[in-house]
Amino acid sequence: APVQVLTPQPAPAPTPDAAVVQPASAPEKKLRVLLNMGDDRPRFEVRDGEDALLKVVCEKVDVKSPSDRGESMSTLKAVGRVTFVTPGGEGTCDELSVVPGTGQVVVAGKVSFRSTWGKVETEITGDRMTFRLGSTPGAVQVQGSGTVAVPASYRR
Repeated sequence: APVQVLTPQPAPAPTPDAAVVQPASAPEKKLRVLLNMGDDRPRFEVRDGEDALLKVVCEKVDVKSPSDRGESMSTLKAVGRVTFVTPGGEGTCDELSVVPGTGQVVVAGKVSFRSTWGKVETEITGDRMTFRLGSTPGAVQVQGSGTVAVPASYRR
């Protein structure tokens, strides 16, 4: 099965009307996306060098490049029976969007995420969850509940 390597290019600062707005404090990441459209369900990986930060399997993958309509960054969207794996855990959802330029990931629709931190395992469910690739595993914001889940063993 052919593998396509997508390398996001730096983009100008987003406009207020942009579909994806990058927070001012988010550093630009040099991430690689490996997309596999083989015989089975499509899948992709987001990597930082040799480290896999995100692995996704789904029914459909949409790749959107910046356009003249105010969008300033490429986005990658997985739809339909999405399963994903991060260094901090694994989950399922209906839809997953990632902005390789910022490392921001948004999962939506029947989200279930199981995080492992040492011997502590936490399961998080919700309608929507946002996290950044390479961030602390298990520290995620779930919209709707307004809570931040941090394993009990993690204290600064």
